[in-house]
Amino acid sequence: MYKKFLSRPPENDKVISLKTSIIGDKGWRHIIETFLESDEYLQKFGDNLVPHSEAVQ
Repeated sequence: MYKKFLSRPPENDKVISLKTSIIGDKGWRHIIETFLESDEYLQKFGDNLVPHSEAVQ
């Protein structure tokens, strides 16, 4: 998901475990909204761009 939404790998395995737990507790919709509303996502892509590899920019 990190590569699709933020164009980068997750920081570490602990983050992956945390996100997996959140998906189990709150569902996919919640985790996707979390990515799309994050400061990192908004700074990289704003509201009008589709996520893409930074190499493409």
